[in-house]
Amino acid sequence: MIFSQKWITGAALSSLLLTGCVSKVTEQQQYSGFLKSYDGLQETTSPSGVEVLRWVAPGFKPADYSTVVFERLELYPAPKPDERVDLKTLQELQAYTTESAKQALSQNYVVVPDSRDVRKDERALILQAAITGVTATNEGMKWYEVVPVAAVIGATQAATGHRDQNTELYIEADLIDA
Repeated sequence: MIFSQKWITGAALSSLLLTGCVSKVTEQQQYSGFLKSYDGLQETTSPSGVEVLRWVAPGFKPADYSTVVFERLELYPAPKPDERVDLKTLQELQAYTTESAKQALSQNYVVVPDSRDVRKDERALILQAAITGVTATNEGMKWYEVVPVAAVIGATQAATGHRDQNTELYIEADLIDA
């Protein structure tokens, strides 16, 4: 499968789970309400090997399109900064993931921020996407932490919040023929 098909297949899904380390797909009670409908989602594996839920229209051909309209990933629902994650961190996360998505898309498509920027002779897709959840869990104990002193240090790091963390980023996306 060529890269553009991999990306469109991944982006065309109704619910995408991007992660550093994940073993399950988003469950129904985790749906944010960002998408108009969650009907017809099917579990599958993304090109990167991550389990995802998606629905793809019958007859969809990524090669039929040359442009993707995409401004940025939204934060949905509107985030509430707290003592663990401040507003600046949330904005940096949004900017980083938006830029990463644009770079991936631009390898095979012209990426424009507005549908008015699509030339008349081009077929375009409109990407609406949102970060709908972020979770962070403490990283598990390392093999060398079974030594009693290292285990105490590792437990102390976990208790004080100084331990490395695994982060899971939940993204819901809708890719629409313009």
